[in-house]
Amino acid sequence: MNRMLLKLAGLATLVFAFTAMTASASADPVAFNFDRAIINLGGGSGPQGLKLIDPDADPPDAPATLRGEVDTGTDAFTAQASEFTFPQKTTQVSGQDVVVTITASGPIGGTFDAGTGVADIDLPVTVSAQVLGNTCTTSFPLELQTTGTLSEPGGNHDAAPFDPGSGAGSVYSTFTVPNSTGGALCGAVDGAIGGSGDIWLSGSGGIDEGIVTVYPGGEGTSLETTDGGWTHSTSYGALCGLTPGVLCPAMNGTFEPADGSGGAADGFLRDTATGLTVTPTALGQTSTGIWTSPEFTYDGAEGEPAESLGFGLARKGALTDLLSQANANWQVDLVKSSDSSVIPLIPNGDATNSDNWVNVPGSALDAAALDIGESYRIVITTNVVADLIGLLPSGTFDYDQVALTARRPTPTGPTGPTGPTDPTGPTGATSPTGPTGPTSPTGPTSPTGSTGPTGPTGPSGPNSPSTRPPNNVTAIYNGKFLFLRLKCPKRFRPRCLGKAVGVTRKSPKRKLARPMTRYANARQRAGKWKVVKLRVRPKYKRRIARYAKRPNRKLMVVRQVVRAKRFRHGKRKVVFHKYKVRSASK
Repeated sequence: MNRMLLKLAGLATLVFAFTAMTASASADPVAFNFDRAIINLGGGSGPQGLKLIDPDADPPDAPATLRGEVDTGTDAFTAQASEFTFPQKTTQVSGQDVVVTITASGPIGGTFDAGTGVADIDLPVTVSAQVLGNTCTTSFPLELQTTGTLSEPGGNHDAAPFDPGSGAGSVYSTFTVPNSTGGALCGAVDGAIGGSGDIWLSGSGGIDEGIVTVYPGGEGTSLETTDGGWTHSTSYGALCGLTPGVLCPAMNGTFEPADGSGGAADGFLRDTATGLTVTPTALGQTSTGIWTSPEFTYDGAEGEPAESLGFGLARKGALTDLLSQANANWQVDLVKSSDSSVIPLIPNGDATNSDNWVNVPGSALDAAALDIGESYRIVITTNVVADLIGLLPSGTFDYDQVALTARRPTPTGPTGPTGPTDPTGPTGATSPTGPTGPTSPTGPTSPTGSTGPTGPTGPSGPNSPSTRPPNNVTAIYNGKFLFLRLKCPKRFRPRCLGKAVGVTRKSPKRKLARPMTRYANARQRAGKWKVVKLRVRPKYKRRIARYAKRPNRKLMVVRQVVRAKRFRHGKRKVVFHKYKVRSASK
């Protein structure tokens, strides 16, 4: 009996140890940006040295991006399909324009060593090629590695680990393109690009320590459970508008609560084109569906000028039948509220059938394209034009994860505080007149008053020298509380109402961002900073302590929910902040 108890105790100890090891594992965010991609196709007889992403094009191609997480203990890299985007590319094969769309077809895995920059990432992709009205689709895996060489008529392109300092690096993969499915021309497409090939992508990668603000943000971007404030309107031409759905297609906008790009429980926006009889184009039967985002005030990357600005969304469409009777196109624009000026985010292009969600990046944007403090709206426009008289089949156009993203590197911060603290010290020292006062013997008796400052209650507060945050991007951890500076952006005049909490990751979806601290009151005047104290939950104390050991590599995320009487009628907005963590001085 005693032996059995000892065995059970030993087993329990092993289980506890394994559980503790598993619980202690943590993940860092990782970002890859590829601004150049070259591919060889067709086993040597097809296109060679094809520039899928060309930064020297006019205008330059948007970069491909991959974001995910790396386990700090095992170097295991994971990402969702929606976290990979590749710019749509129009190129020529055998003298014909071919529109190539690449998207991830499932979860992404592999390894990434942040210390050496060595990567081995398994990326399953679905590639569709649209040519002469035919859409040919095929799927195959890419094993992106930081070793290997792509050779093409223009030269050799070597893969290389991502430099931990600069982030520069590249990946390479061989592959085999299986036969595609689709229209009658797909056999010819397979003959040109099918078979063996290889691809090389160059850019930057590493731990993502940047500060990011996403617009519209929250439900306005994720559309997880609501329409996020988006509104739908329609426009019809000439006689078409008198009886939409009878003489022309009718466009109906709805919020669909399930089967978005995030899975079964994720929502999305839909435009549905329906009709009975359509008439020739001469009668002006163009039908337009318009989704308009809630107005938002652009604040750069958390109040600072962005160093990069990008846009992307996910789309799919059940359009096979509709496109047999009609043409369809779509575009996305950013409209400035003050003067109605327009910045194209995704230029007008043909809408294609897609049974699966495809991540579509927008055109390259200048970091200074938007004005801080100005208000904007994102507008998605879908046009359907029927060319034939007869019955019109229905079709759906779906949109999700609409995100305008402003980024900037995390400030180093430490140089800031040395400025304000040092000048105040010297001013005291330059006051020599103080010592001349010894003629006043009553001065020395005052030391008895020093018992006031030595009171133990002082150092534990947020203004204690040991826990006072030195700058706006550093949090101080004393083993029980986090002390940090929280800002109320100026746009929330006259004051912010809300709360703040430390979370496990930056995500608009609350189920993915678990609270690591208790909530703190974030009430303060607009444009001002406030020191808040967050009590760390016991299960996350070890994790925060690890952050403090590597302050330049591990950043803590704080989620702030803000409301203001004069800001969008008191509607809530979620703002994320990132902080380096340092241990409190003894």
